[in-house]
Amino acid sequence: MRKAILVFVLVFGFAFLSCTRYCPESDFRVELVDGGASVRIIEYIGENWEVRIPRRIRNLPVTHIGERAFENSSLISVTIPNSVIHIRAEAFASNELTSLTIPSNITYIGAGAFSNNQLVSVAIPSGVTIGDNAFDSYVSVVRAGEMWKLPFRGIRLSAGVLHTVAIKTDGSLWAWGDNQGGQLGDGTGGGDWWEDSNNRHIPTRIGTGFEWVSVSSGQFRTVAIRTDGSLWAWGWNHHGLLGDGTTTSRNIPIRIGTATNWESVSAGLSHTAAIKTDGSLWAWGDNRDGQLGDGTITTLDDNGNIVENNNRNIPVQIGTATNWASVSAGQIHTVAIRTDGSLWAWGGNQNGQLGDGTGGSGLWVWDESSHRHNRHIPTRIGTGFEWISVSAGSGHTVAIRTDGSLWAWGGNESGQLGDGTGGRGWWDESRHRHNRHTPTRIGTGFE
Repeated sequence: MRKAILVFVLVFGFAFLSCTRYCPESDFRVELVDGGASVRIIEYIGENWEVRIPRRIRNLPVTHIGERAFENSSLISVTIPNSVIHIRAEAFASNELTSLTIPSNITYIGAGAFSNNQLVSVAIPSGVTIGDNAFDSYVSVVRAGEMWKLPFRGIRLSAGVLHTVAIKTDGSLWAWGDNQGGQLGDGTGGGDWWEDSNNRHIPTRIGTGFEWVSVSSGQFRTVAIRTDGSLWAWGWNHHGLLGDGTTTSRNIPIRIGTATNWESVSAGLSHTAAIKTDGSLWAWGDNRDGQLGDGTITTLDDNGNIVENNNRNIPVQIGTATNWASVSAGQIHTVAIRTDGSLWAWGGNQNGQLGDGTGGSGLWVWDESSHRHNRHIPTRIGTGFEWISVSAGSGHTVAIRTDGSLWAWGGNESGQLGDGTGGRGWWDESRHRHNRHTPTRIGTGFE
C-alpha cells in the first residue's frame, strides 16, 4: 500500500499528506521537488492561528514554501523549520504576524512573501536573496551585521513646538496652529510673536498640489519632501534654518536647491538634518553646539554676539559615509542610525542626551561645564548593531532595538525617560541626579 501511495505521488507530483505527531496542525498540501528528495508546501488548509510547520512530512524534508501557500490564513504566529531554504512569492502574505524568525538555512525569500502583516523588524541571515516588497515598507530588516533599508514610507504627521502639519493619503498638505514665523505655509504669518490673527485653529490646506510624501515641523518652520525627491521649506529663517542660502523668512513653501534625491528630513529646534537616497547625511542651520556634525562650532562672546560663525544656510554634507538609514534632529543635538544598525550622536550633551557616557551638569544649556562634553562630529554610541529607530527630544533621546525593547537616556527632570525616576521639573536644582548618560532599558516588554 505504501508503495502505491509513493507511485501516485511521483506520477502526479503532489498529494494530500497527513502530518505526523510533530505537526498537530495537519492539513498541508504538498508536492515533490528536487527529484522527489523533498517536498514543497503549496497550501495550508488547516484552521489554526498559530502554525508550527513540520521539518519532515512522510520522512521527506520540507524545503520549500510555495507561492501563496499560507496567504490570508489568519496566522498570528508561524514557526518555519531550518529545513526550509526557499520561500516563494506571497507565501505568507495578508496575515497578522507580529514576529518572525527566519531559518538560518534560507537562501531565497520571494516578492511580497511577508507583505501585509504586522511585523516591525525581522532578522535575516546573510546572503539571502530577497524579492521586491518581501516585507512591508516600514519593516526594518536586519541582516547579519547590517540593516537592510527598505523603501522609506515617509513621515506624514509632525507636531512642532506650536504647530502641526500633516499629509493626507491623496498627497495634499495641511497645517494648523501658531503661524508667527509663517511656518504654516499658507501665505500669511511672519509678524510679531504676539500677533495671532494668522494662526489657524483647524487644518488648513497648503497649496493645491498632491505631491507631498514626507514632512517635519520644528520651531516656527516646516520642511518637507515631494514625490519627485525635491526638498522644500518655509517659516522662520534665522541662522539660515530653511537652507535656501538666505536668512529671509518665507510664508509659502520654497524649493531648497535642485537635488531630486532627498529621502528623509528632520527639523530640530534650530537646525535640520536630512538623508539622501544615496545614504549620505546632510545638515544646516544653527551650529552653536556642534549639532550639525561637520566638525565646526559657532562661538559667541559673553554678550551672545557671534564671534565665529559656522552656521550653515545651505545643506552641507556631514562626513563621507553613505550608509545612513535614519536621522532625528533635537533641540541642540542630533542622533542617527546607519544601515548596519549602529547608533550615532553629536551636538549638545548637557544632559547626557548623546548617550556616550559623558554629560554636563544638566543645569542650564549655557553652563560652561556642559559644553565640554559636546561632540562636533557623529560619535558612535555603544558597540551594538541592533538599533532600528531613534528620536531626539529637547534634552533626551529615545530609541528601539531590533528585539522591540525601548531605551532612553539624557535629561530626566520631569520623568521623561520613563524609568520610574525623575525630578520635580526644570526648576528643581537636583534634577540632574536622575539623568542617564548611557542608553537605559525602559520596562521589560518587547512590543
